[in-house]
Amino acid sequence: MNLYWQNDEALIKVYDGIDNLALEGQLRPIVFIVATNRKFDFTSFEQSLLDSLKSSAICKTKGLIHLFIGDNNFIPSKNTCDFLSVKRVKMDSHELNKKDDIGCIRQFQRKLAREACENFEDPILVIMDDDLRFESLMLHNGQLQLGYPFSYVHEIYNFSTQFECDVALGSVTGSPPLPATSCMRTFLQDFLSAEVPQNNSENWNESDYYYDLSETRTNWSAWKIIQKPDINQNDAEYFLNQMFFTCSNNRPLIITQLPSDKVPYETVTRGGNTVIFNSKYITEIVHPKLPRRGDSIWSILALEKNAKILKFSAPLYHDRGNETYDNSNLKQRMIDDIFGASLQRAMLQNLDDFEKILSDRINRQLEMIDDCLRLINLIENTYPIKRGIIGTFWGLSKKEQRLFINTAKRELVCLKNHLIHYSLSICENVEKGTILAKSLRYDLAKVMIK
Repeated sequence: MNLYWQNDEALIKVYDGIDNLALEGQLRPIVFIVATNRKFDFTSFEQSLLDSLKSSAICKTKGLIHLFIGDNNFIPSKNTCDFLSVKRVKMDSHELNKKDDIGCIRQFQRKLAREACENFEDPILVIMDDDLRFESLMLHNGQLQLGYPFSYVHEIYNFSTQFECDVALGSVTGSPPLPATSCMRTFLQDFLSAEVPQNNSENWNESDYYYDLSETRTNWSAWKIIQKPDINQNDAEYFLNQMFFTCSNNRPLIITQLPSDKVPYETVTRGGNTVIFNSKYITEIVHPKLPRRGDSIWSILALEKNAKILKFSAPLYHDRGNETYDNSNLKQRMIDDIFGASLQRAMLQNLDDFEKILSDRINRQLEMIDDCLRLINLIENTYPIKRGIIGTFWGLSKKEQRLFINTAKRELVCLKNHLIHYSLSICENVEKGTILAKSLRYDLAKVMIK
């Protein structure tokens, strides 16, 4: 796999065919739809899109690629991107200012999708998160590197000609799109290891290698540290940020195959990279009012309306590297994810099983928190004579080691107590989720999609 698709003769041939259709005016318009209550760096978005399309005739085609952006804080672009038309819509509702409430953002994106359908004939809609870009993280010559091994826009058009599909659900490379509470044990496993053998390249193909709550993961071995901080970053805060916000820098998601080499399969797992080929599914189906996992529940509703939903194998790049964790909302992110994931499973299986599913999920999370505390307690009084490998606990100074231990233990105990308290009201939360699911299905029955 090449770092840049412009060096791949097979892809160039496929993309040239798509470019010819663009020049002939035979392609459907693509509308990227983004909504955010954070700063949206339009320069970064636009530059990434430009780089992904470099040397393509699509860059010379006006009226084909569009961006609808709902925002409160827009950073104007310094680039000149003539082929991209941009429409800004101010988000001024107090509901859209809720921190970390993805459900509110998706509802506003639905509004933008309706507006796009009024402006363009039969558009392809890309519902994407504000922190996604068009490059990909990949292994190149044994090193993790960012590149453009494919063109995201071309892959949308290529996919649409090969597969009958209403909704295509894409993934990401880079930071896993999960709350860090789902990856803490895996982070500690690598961080607290003193000596680890060289990583096997097959590690990257293993199922859920970054995810503590996985039901398919089989390998729980520690990985050798591959992402080391600069000297001035080698402190407790740098690693606490990974443990409680970004997830491990040591186990990012990467692309191991070109999208064209993968066979799409049916799925309902949706995140911030969604391609809508049949706009009725996004404009007519109300998005669940859930801060987390509402995307996948929306997919279940679309499936119940006979949507053909496939996995889209062209990922976007997800970068949390410029942000730091905020422990004030860490507990709520954990609870929201547990509740949403449990409701998602219950709607797929049987709503009558919701209480058991939610209880099991809570218990698994508690087990992982206890395991994290156990790992930290094991190393609390274990100090080597010499400093160890930079990027691990043993590469920190004694002062920073103590700060990491004290902070991590405090946060973990706080998470544990909050989760135990939440479990005491499980019946109330099951009732709330059951009512929500039934109301969504009641509203869905009124929706007509051809």
